[in-house]
Amino acid sequence: MFNTLWITSRWAILSLFLGIVAIDTFIPDFYWNNELFHVLIEGGGSVIGFGLAAIVLAMIKKQQLSVNYIWLIACFISMGTLDMFHSQIHPGQVFVWLHSVATFIGGLFAMLIWLPESLSKKFFKLYYLWLILLISIVFSIFSILIPDLILTMLDANKQFTSSAGALNIIGGFGFLIAWFYFVKEYH
Repeated sequence: MFNTLWITSRWAILSLFLGIVAIDTFIPDFYWNNELFHVLIEGGGSVIGFGLAAIVLAMIKKQQLSVNYIWLIACFISMGTLDMFHSQIHPGQVFVWLHSVATFIGGLFAMLIWLPESLSKKFFKLYYLWLILLISIVFSIFSILIPDLILTMLDANKQFTSSAGALNIIGGFGFLIAWFYFVKEYH
């Protein structure tokens, strides 16, 4: 099992490590502020997420995937929607808020893939998926229109607050838990 974990993660870990070392070594003062590129990357990722949701839904309906994969659809829809709104606004509190909440909610939905199939079947209704989409849209709009109601994401030095860190770390752990499910299935 550890061999499978290493095989599935080594290239991501290695490229991340080498990228950090290269930037820190060769351009230590590097700061890239290109909002148009950010819109392209985050918006493209959102569209890919919606496409993946549609593919996974079709595969579940054709019984090519277990109904437990409904949670990945919920993950892709919620993250895709929140990150689409995130990609459309200027950097700041709401910008970080929407991305952090996307990571948090996406991670929580992803780790639910471990639930028993009997429980997942209860949630396999299209109107739940539409409801997740609607809630994500309304949540994003309210976050943008009424920013005073959101948690503080950046301190005076433009660094992540503990709230922003906690949302991202918890979401990351959710994805890690989901990853173990896929390693188990592969193994």
